[in-house]
Formats: sequence, structure tokens, C-alpha cells
Amino acid sequence: MNEKAYNKKSLLSSGNFYFRMGDYKESLLFYNKILNECPDLKKIIDFNKKIATKKIIVKNEDNTQIKNIPSVIHDSSHVAKKKRIAVFASYSYSEVVEEYVVYYLSELKKVVDDIIFIADNFASEIEKEKISHIVSYSEFSRHGEYDFGSYKRGLSYCQNYLALDKIDEIILCNDSCYGPISNFSDLFEKMSKEQCDFWGLTESTRYQTHLQSYFLCFRKKALNSAVFLDHFLDVVGESSVSDVILKYEVPLTEKLLMSGLKYKAYIDQNDPETQSFARINPNLTIFPLFLISRGCPLIKVKTMNSDERNYDGVVSTSLRLKTLNPVLANHILSHVDNTKRYGKRKILETRFVL
Repeated sequence: MNEKAYNKKSLLSSGNFYFRMGDYKESLLFYNKILNECPDLKKIIDFNKKIATKKIIVKNEDNTQIKNIPSVIHDSSHVAKKKRIAVFASYSYSEVVEEYVVYYLSELKKVVDDIIFIADNFASEIEKEKISHIVSYSEFSRHGEYDFGSYKRGLSYCQNYLALDKIDEIILCNDSCYGPISNFSDLFEKMSKEQCDFWGLTESTRYQTHLQSYFLCFRKKALNSAVFLDHFLDVVGESSVSDVILKYEVPLTEKLLMSGLKYKAYIDQNDPETQSFARINPNLTIFPLFLISRGCPLIKVKTMNSDERNYDGVVSTSLRLKTLNPVLANHILSHVDNTKRYGKRKILETRFVL
């Protein structure tokens, strides 16, 4: 690593360290120095710099400390009772909050204290109103950093406004899934018995063994880890979702393991049947009926768009969903109709079967 590259990394690490510790004045000194010496890093630090600026304490003439007011105010007594927070990442090219997303959030709210909703798109007030009664905070803006950029913003919000040390678990999840097929409470009941610091629904061995990032849960030890926070604070825009997966999803599990944390996957990779499916394709999400049979509450949206992404078949999966959860099945049909994808034709076939 040349001297200039080393200085870049050193300045960024120092700025993020003080930001994480809540020393926002000190973090701004490093961030401003970065802008002067390394203007190409502006996109990396811009979000943290804005948060730090908002959080700096200003003293009035009487030396009374006045804090900048956040966009959403939380009662401090309510914060003290926090246990489980969900950060939900969303993107809609049509700037619409889909019915299946509202359903997902409504069911998720039954097992969490608060939902922080971060969308990588703008939306009208009518669309925002659809979830206003469910989420505690929502943000609609175009950041172009995919789901990990939304996770970064949600975690920063938790850190700055919800007293991170009072939170026992944070869930990171997104709208790339339909669900829940069954209730979330069964999932959390089972995983509460697992001795681990973070967990996810499925893990993949593609590239290297890692938890897939569409649904992750981090417990207090992980939340207190500098490795965890730094990984998300360092997220920047990438040119494709594949680059995001390779740079942020794939290495996260290994990073946390190397820092001394333990993890579990809801779908056990040591199970012989799971291994047989993984030998066909390490991405278990393309076997939605298998996941459903194991109690997994979510299936990927893409599995209802094409048989190429659903080894169990769109029609077979649709029939099973109509039996298990007809309300969710209708939301899926509505979404497919709205997006006018291949899955629409496949799902329509089930109307004649039933």
C-alpha cells in the first residue's frame, strides 16, 4: 500500500472511530481533512459528515447545552425499553410502497419494538402514508447504494437517535422477499435458543461461506463490535448489485467470526437434506418449497418471476402459498401484476388449476 493510500485509510478510520464514539466534533476534523486531501472520498464520508454536523452540541449564551432536534423525536423513557429494532431496506423503481411490503412490515411489527424504514427512492405523501402507522421512522431519498446503503443509514439512525447501547437486537431485512408465510414469532422463538451473536435465515457457500443479507439479526455483542459498525459505515455506492454482494455481503460473516463472534443459520447447513440441495446450487433461496417445508417464513421475490430462479417451479410454489397463506398469495399476485413480469403469466395459470 503506497503512502497516499495509507493516509486515506488512516484518516477515514480515525474519522469513523470518533463518529462511532459520539465525538462528532473530532470526527468532523478528520472528515474535513479528508475532503481537503482526498476529495475522491466525498461520497464515502458525506452521510456521516451530515449526521455529525446535526449532532454537534451548541452552547448558548448561558452555556446551556442545546442539541439539534432530529427529524423524529423519541421519548427517552420509550428508548430505555427498547429490545429489538428492525431496519428495513426498500427500493421501488416506480416509487410505490407495494402491498406485500405493507404486509411484511405489519407482521414484522408484531415481533419488534420499532421499524426504521429506509427507501432508496423518492415517494409521494400518499405512498408514505401507507406505512406511517407501522414504522417509527421512514426516509425516502435516492442514495444509490443498494440495500447496504439503506442498512448503513438505518444503523446510523439507531446509533444517533435510539441509544444503541439500550438495544438488544437489530434486524436488517429488505423487500427482496415475500412473507411472512407463517408468523415471525416461531422463527424468533427457535433462534432465541441458539447460542450465537448473530444469525440469518440461510447461508451460502458461493465465493465463501456467508449468511445471506436479506434477513440478518445481530445481538448486543455484535452491536458493540467496532468491526460490525465499521463494515456498514464504510459502505459506498457500487456499480452493480453483484459488486455489493462481493464487497459487503460475502465478507461480513468472516469478518465477524475473525473478531470472535459466533453465528448460526436458521436453515442448518449440516443437515443431510440441506446439503443435498446445496450441492445442486449453493444458493438455497432458489428452492422456495424446501425452505417453506423447513419453516422459513420468507421466499425471494425473484423466485416468483421465473422458473430459472425457482427450481421448484413458479406454479408449484404459487399453489403451496395459496394453501398456506392466501392473503400473502394475493399480495404476491398483485405485485407481479404491477411489475408485469414473467411470473404474472405463471401465477395466472394457478387460477385455472384451483
